[in-house]
Formats: sequence, structure tokens, C-alpha cells
Amino acid sequence: MKSPVRRYRKLVAGTLFAIIFIVVIFSAPPQDRYHLYVYVDIFSYLLVALATMGRLWCGFYVFGRKNQELCQDGPYSICRNPLYVFSFMGGMGVVMASNCIVLMIVFAAISCFYYFLVIKYEEKSLLHHYSQEYETYCTRVHRFRPNFRNYWSREQMEVDPQLIFRAIVKNMWFFWLLFVLEIIKSLKRIPH
Repeated sequence: MKSPVRRYRKLVAGTLFAIIFIVVIFSAPPQDRYHLYVYVDIFSYLLVALATMGRLWCGFYVFGRKNQELCQDGPYSICRNPLYVFSFMGGMGVVMASNCIVLMIVFAAISCFYYFLVIKYEEKSLLHHYSQEYETYCTRVHRFRPNFRNYWSREQMEVDPQLIFRAIVKNMWFFWLLFVLEIIKSLKRIPH
């Protein structure tokens, strides 16, 4: 069962990204320090690419298993919430492409608050379902801070191609948002 906070995540995310697009559409294009914005854009593309690949990596380990067993291998052996870490990175990449520091701060604050609430709810649920196994897992693996020495993965996994395809399509939204944002920014640079 989804937490009450997770039920509204699409509305919150949609509203936040709508605000980003409105700010980009109505703000003046950066004239001074233009080269700095190019580096920010490159970094935002890297964040989005890393987030998309990371979310797919997480998906390989949770699809088809999420509600049957406690996922503790692959990215989940490094930190307990890698999917949220990668989602934050992707969202921050899109927000960085807006070149608006205030939006970056607002996005970071809202995201941290949102993930705090969702993770607290999920931890209670996981503790209820997996009790001692989850407690042991929590002592080994930090909530967010990665520990790459903990990494382990099973040698083989069964993967459903339909689930993977859906995951690819679902994870492309970072790129689509970034693509639309860049088109808007490019149109604003065209002299009138």
C-alpha cells in the first residue's frame, strides 16, 4: 500500500516542473557569464544520464521481487534507497538546466521533505513485513550514504522483458523534460 504522501507525488512533481517551465519561459535568457551556464547544462545532462541509468539498474533488482522479498543486493546492498537517490539526481539535473538557483534550492527542500516522509512510512511497512531481516539489513546498509564495500549481487536473475521495457519508457521522462526545457531555452536565444 502506498503512503498518503506517495499518492500525491505525481501532482507535486508535475506542479514543481510546471513552475520550472514557467520560470524558464518568462525569465530573460542569460547574457553575461553564458559560458558558465554551458557548464551547468553539461553537468545537468550528466546528472540526468546517471539518474536514468541508476534507476534502470535499481529496476533490474526490484521488478517482480518488490513485494515478495526484501531486496538487499545490487544497488540495494550499497544504500537502502538508491532509487530515491537517483530520482533526486535526475530531478536536480532537470532543475539545474533551468539555470535558476532559487528553483534548485526549492526543489532540494521539497524533495528532501518528500523523501523523508515517504521513507519513514516505507521503513515502518518493511519492518512490519520483514521484522528481524529488515533490522539486520538496516544495521549493514545506510539509508542514503553509499558504502561500495558492501556491494554484492546474485550471479543470475530472471528478468521480465516487458517490465524492463516499461521501466525504460518510465525513466525517460527526465530526458523528455530536459529536452523540452532546452528547446524553450534555445528559442529564447533567437533574436527577434
